[in-house]
Amino acid sequence: MTTPPVAPATDASLAQAKRAQAETLLTDILRLMDYPAKLDFKDMPDGGIGVAVHFEGAYPGVTPGKKSFLMDSLQFLVNKVVNRPQTEKRWVTLGLGAFPEPRSPGTPRAMTEAAVPAAPAATGVNAPAPAPAPANGGA
Repeated sequence: MTTPPVAPATDASLAQAKRAQAETLLTDILRLMDYPAKLDFKDMPDGGIGVAVHFEGAYPGVTPGKKSFLMDSLQFLVNKVVNRPQTEKRWVTLGLGAFPEPRSPGTPRAMTEAAVPAAPAATGVNAPAPAPAPANGGA
């Protein structure tokens, strides 16, 4: 017996599959964490999937308008599962309470994050004090 040839997946069906996989994964993770949330999905202009996460109540590690390690970790995990090696990538971007800002083409991802200014070099008044010499001559 021969099996019939499998029709190649279209871009639309692949995109829908990735979106459904992201939705299922996020829903299950948040349910297991006991963080009830409403998820809204939207196709982003850059071809990715935007997710607005609306938590029901206040939870540790989640503050609207601030960078959140929880949201960054969820986004990383979902992208690792959805975008397997040797498959077309469709990046999932999470936003807290609203859809994430779309990135402009050619802008590196690190530049779109909330940039923290670099600390000034420690010179002059801001330089750390030298370590005190040992009391017994270092012996």
